[in-house]
Amino acid sequence: MKIKSLILKLALLGIAAIVVMAGTLVSIQVFTAEGLHWNFAIVTLLAAIYLAVIFAFRVLYLLFRVVSLIGKNQAFSSSTLPLVTKIKHTILVIAIVFSGIMPFVYQVTQMADAPGLMIMGFSLISLPYAAFVFSQIVEDLFRSAISLKTEHDLTI
Repeated sequence: MKIKSLILKLALLGIAAIVVMAGTLVSIQVFTAEGLHWNFAIVTLLAAIYLAVIFAFRVLYLLFRVVSLIGKNQAFSSSTLPLVTKIKHTILVIAIVFSGIMPFVYQVTQMADAPGLMIMGFSLISLPYAAFVFSQIVEDLFRSAISLKTEHDLTI
């Protein structure tokens, strides 16, 4: 079990590196662009990206704590459920914050005259909402598993 939790922790570290790299690449692209006019769309794009990165690190930290509990064979304890609930709420905040890229996507769609870009923008925004639905399912599974474990412990 220790090796599996170590592999999961390394995977979380890799995800953190990808999040940092994506945020850095967007920042470099925006700050080094010549002739860029700082309008509402650019400001909301940067705010959405930075806030999403900050909240993504919160999710990664909470996932690290859950993986640590799994490594200690306490995956279905009462201390896991609040962590999963916090993860779910943080993912919802990321989804709402990430909706801030839509003014930028709309502006690019108008300049390029490519309506398919708007569909791609909506697809990109729907990913955190899908993760939120998945986290809701995981929370319900943890809740039922903890109640089953509690019932089992009481009967023995």
